[in-house]
Amino acid sequence: MDELYGQLRSAVARLSGLTEALDGAAPAVGRATPRPATAEQIDGVFATVAGSARLELLEVRPEVHSGLGAGGPRSGVRHRAIVDSGVAHAARGALGTVAEIRTAALLPVRVAIADRDVLALAVALTETTGWLVTDRHTDAAARTAVRFADSWWPRAHRYAPVAAESGTEAAVIDGLLQGLTDESVALRLGVTPRTVRRHVAAVSARLGAVSRFQLGVLIGQRAARGGSPAAAEPDAVGHG
Repeated sequence: MDELYGQLRSAVARLSGLTEALDGAAPAVGRATPRPATAEQIDGVFATVAGSARLELLEVRPEVHSGLGAGGPRSGVRHRAIVDSGVAHAARGALGTVAEIRTAALLPVRVAIADRDVLALAVALTETTGWLVTDRHTDAAARTAVRFADSWWPRAHRYAPVAAESGTEAAVIDGLLQGLTDESVALRLGVTPRTVRRHVAAVSARLGAVSRFQLGVLIGQRAARGGSPAAAEPDAVGHG
């Protein structure tokens, strides 16, 4: 257990690894004991934390899965989430348009802070298990929230997805980001492959892509880096 706790503190200290640019000061995690948990249990705890937020929910999400959108904050809660740059487009669909999203290259560390009073932190995450720490009513949540607001959030990339002209086109863009074929996207949407190809051609024309591969690269870059269909914005992460 001492070795595991040391690994936990090391992982928390390495929240600098959210991106290489983030500073390395470790937030306090209080005296809570890390415990093994299944992925379902971890999802349940994080959903409870999200649902308890009345004013503010801060999250770090290294991946997107079926539980991402479940148990989200109630209406009126300010929701800010740093998600892995590779899943930003899917995260937007799961979290909805109300959440403020920024992206970073994330470690397998998941964090949620409700109202700067309740903290959940999961490390050593796999598809089925992880180690979970929860902390309530100590300064651990407040100090982690300060680290989130003052360091992680300003240095993460701003996210603005490629604009879609319809819901179908948005779904086609999502399929492109996932590497799906036209036939697979068509089957998912209940349209013909010809309709999918028409949307692909329209997006290609707007972005100036001359091949499907280039189109996928351009969409991924703009989705992850906060760009627009016309041009990519410069990095929001400062170095130095």
